[in-house]
Amino acid sequence: MPFFTLLFLFAGLATVTAAWIWLIVIAFRDKDNLWGTLLIAGIFVPPFAPIIYTILNWRRCSRAAITFYSGCGLSVIALVTLFAGLKNTIENSPEIKAAIAQAQAQAENQTAARAGRTPSSKAPDALPSVPTPSPEPPVADPKPAPAKPIAVAPKLPAPPAPRPAQVQARPAAVDPSIPPAELSTLSISDAGPNQLRTLRVQLANLSPRPIRELKLDLTYLDARGERLGGWTTVHSGTGSLAEAQSTNEFTMTAFFVPRFTEKIRIGVATAVFTDNSRWP
Repeated sequence: MPFFTLLFLFAGLATVTAAWIWLIVIAFRDKDNLWGTLLIAGIFVPPFAPIIYTILNWRRCSRAAITFYSGCGLSVIALVTLFAGLKNTIENSPEIKAAIAQAQAQAENQTAARAGRTPSSKAPDALPSVPTPSPEPPVADPKPAPAKPIAVAPKLPAPPAPRPAQVQARPAAVDPSIPPAELSTLSISDAGPNQLRTLRVQLANLSPRPIRELKLDLTYLDARGERLGGWTTVHSGTGSLAEAQSTNEFTMTAFFVPRFTEKIRIGVATAVFTDNSRWP
């Protein structure tokens, strides 16, 4: 369909150009040099000169005028059809729909994050320091105490090996600067339309609570590790993305990926757990 629309558009423009030249020839043939000059100068502006000239001199240029208006009509119809097709393509494009949905979800998450913030409490006043008394020197015992028998601890069985899906437990992160999860990119698809790429990501949940949603900061790197750009996105699942202190793999879409991207570094900006608590 777009090919035939462009063909009709080129045909209409060619007809308008031919009719315009025909009107210039008629003007100079009838020794109407003023209108011939205006028609030549009118090529660089909207077609006001041919319209006025055909209205004033319809009898001697009727055929050229009909050809001119026919070409204009054909061009207008082709342009309307072309823009209607482009609008339909844009509205039905899954990539653009996904980008719009992603932007809306990101805006909603940012609004929810701002609404859920609480003012940080002030730190308690420092307690007055109490001087520590100096230790007294030990008093020598004239009689040495008898040696106590050394108890031998029984040999305990070796702990079982951790499961493959379990992550080595770490201390609970109380510092907001310590993310509760680590993500690594397993594979990156080839460049697709509209700078979209599909990522296979491994998630390691280091916290004692299952993670339901993550706000991620993507950094796009070239083959030498230099930064090409970045993007912030939100990824969530129907249940949990990863159980407590376990690993999981999932697929996600990266938007606006530069052309020469070879690596993608993923950082955690916000984490939402299944009990609706948040980090940081």
